Amino acid sequence: MTDVIFDRARLVNVDFTGLRFAGFTAYGSEFDGCDFSGAVFEQPSLGSTGVGGQKWDGATWPQTVYRDCAFRRTLFSPHTFFGNVRFERCVFDRSRLREQTATTEAEFVDCVFAGRVRNINFWGRPADRDQAVLGRDHNDFTGNDFTAAELSHVAFHHIDLRAQRFPGPPGYALLDRITQRVRAVLPMADDWPDERHREEARFALEFLAGTARAWNDDQALVSPADMGRKLPPALREELFAAIRRTTSDTSPDRAAPPRSSTTTSLSPNSLRSRPLISATSVSSSSIQPLQSTYGRFTAPGPPDNAFLASCSESAVK
Repeated sequence: MTDVIFDRARLVNVDFTGLRFAGFTAYGSEFDGCDFSGAVFEQPSLGSTGVGGQKWDGATWPQTVYRDCAFRRTLFSPHTFFGNVRFERCVFDRSRLREQTATTEAEFVDCVFAGRVRNINFWGRPADRDQAVLGRDHNDFTGNDFTAAELSHVAFHHIDLRAQRFPGPPGYALLDRITQRVRAVLPMADDWPDERHREEARFALEFLAGTARAWNDDQALVSPADMGRKLPPALREELFAAIRRTTSDTSPDRAAPPRSSTTTSLSPNSLRSRPLISATSVSSSSIQPLQSTYGRFTAPGPPDNAFLASCSESAVK
């Protein structure tokens, strides 16, 4: 087990593979072409406010940059402190990225994500209280490729979703005018005979519309799970198909290529040319309710969107 501190250091092509870091602190440092594959971070501060145990003065906070670094099967402890950190052309391949809410100041540019990415927030704006010391009022978040990722409870706050690449149908769709789409499909759910199913669908759809309006100009990356995680699969798929049905929605020739069975050769450049999936127009009349597939299902429990609803103390007001 290793406890390390990098204070305004520059490391090039350093091999950290398989190391277990009891503590990892990086302050104003640069990591170029470093390999963190198989590493374990127990108490990391990837872009620390300082070193030496001194209390932060709140006046300076230099950025730590990870450039062309590999994080393959890297284990990040839950609630890792990302801090003022910037990742450029890094690969997160089957890394354990879950339960990450301390990412408010983190920037990601041209990075590749593969495997499970769960319960994490990405922010296009740093917290208001930190903007002066950071010297910026927005975080760079562009050119990132998620086409080989399995996303679950991943929240994008004030980020241009069209500037990223996401997996496409049948599992995901990048859609605009979410509020209008939700308004169009809610009557279909209201006709279901089971009240608990109706409540779950309404809660999930209204939550989807509310966060899309507040965070991303009424756009969202949508999956069947967003239709109501407690709903039976057939009902989730029914709503997902309905909310996607527009003349300008994604089609097979515009969808992202299927995920490869292996991700070891992923690189930002290898995926940069893939087309973006998005919809550009929708009207209430263009979304026709599908024939109901309602059947006999076990009633779901109460809605559970607590993670996204309370993603961090610095949530955008």
